[in-house]
Amino acid sequence: MKKIFTLLFSFLILGIIFPNILLAQAGNINTSADNIISTVSINKAKIISQSDRDFVISFNLSNGVGVQPQLKYSIELVKVTNAGQSVLDEKVYEDTISLDENSAINKTINYSIPSSVSMGNYRLYIQSKNTNGLTLAISSLGDVKVVTDISNIIQIIPGSCTYTSVTKQTTTSQDIPTNVSSTTSTSSIKVNTVIAQKDVYSIKCKVRSTFPNDVTVLPQIITREHSSFGPVISFSDNNTKENLTIINGVNDIVTEVSKATKPQNYNISLSLVSTDGKIVSNTVSYYYYIAGASGDIQSAIFDKTNYKAGDIAKLKIFSTQTGTSTIAAKISDSNGTSCANIYNQDVSGFSVANLLIPIIKDCSNPQAKIELSSGSTTLDIKNFQVVLQANANIPTKKAIIPGLTILLILVPIVLLIIIITIYKKRNNNII
Repeated sequence: MKKIFTLLFSFLILGIIFPNILLAQAGNINTSADNIISTVSINKAKIISQSDRDFVISFNLSNGVGVQPQLKYSIELVKVTNAGQSVLDEKVYEDTISLDENSAINKTINYSIPSSVSMGNYRLYIQSKNTNGLTLAISSLGDVKVVTDISNIIQIIPGSCTYTSVTKQTTTSQDIPTNVSSTTSTSSIKVNTVIAQKDVYSIKCKVRSTFPNDVTVLPQIITREHSSFGPVISFSDNNTKENLTIINGVNDIVTEVSKATKPQNYNISLSLVSTDGKIVSNTVSYYYYIAGASGDIQSAIFDKTNYKAGDIAKLKIFSTQTGTSTIAAKISDSNGTSCANIYNQDVSGFSVANLLIPIIKDCSNPQAKIELSSGSTTLDIKNFQVVLQANANIPTKKAIIPGLTILLILVPIVLLIIIITIYKKRNNNII
């Protein structure tokens, strides 16, 4: 009897603790409020319809704690093989969203698999990042099948690109040197490719064409800060690029990159376009890093969408930097009128800074201009603005985590019934 009640007590404790463990882990939320970077999630993602390569997709983008500004989302097309997964296409949508605390918004979007992708089985993902490339949420839409091939295509073969870095020893000319005063290195493109500020940077890729005749194209290169979700800092002018002649079969193409100069992470997307400016190939994406002291302001989270004079704004800033730097935050309203004095705080390494900023003027739809500096050197400047969309809704906590609420109630009851049943059977066996 004593053992039975001991077991009963243990199960009841487990029934109380277990749902709370799940609750703490829901949405990968760090249970320390001061260290929460994001509670954004993608829910109810589904394919509403598919017509071979064309899809209509629906999903909810939701947020739990704090006000999340400047959210973006993308669709990724992935090929799954025994060697792993490779991204064949990524479409980042222009839509930018701000979400209030405990709010969600439903989105219905269209996506088309590029003609350069052959028939076969693939997988689709929805991904959400902010405009600085900080990954916030990802959800799978499952496997999809393309049943037809398009006869005439131009494809930049995924994984075929390499970079050539020319380090200049005695000249500052922007032309690629051909004398002994330079050192040339070639290697495959990878995430952490580091480029010196003085280097000339070129890309070489293999391109496959199934057109029976020669096709004239131009390379189009778009450079974005941080990631494919970031702001565009360079858009290649096709008029300054030499025409490329693509023949039937596999071709090698080489194009020079007008790289950035500020130490930072950058994303480059390369496409081939026709002479009238239409994209005729798939797009490949890769990264490089300009060497030097750097820092990134990854995210800023407000605690409210509106402040009154006398309020204390709780502004959470996520940043990464080499060594110790200083964050300067300036809060303004939607019209750009200052709502608070500039607030400074030192940060270092991988940092989540929790700023308490006195508000001196009523402030609606606040925006924060944040500058990260090391001494007299500015490492990064970002502006985060809350612009709530009219069709965002405010779900209750029950709507966000209904399964966990049910577990909190049912698990102890079910376990109690099981224990009582076992106890009665044992008594009947004794009799």
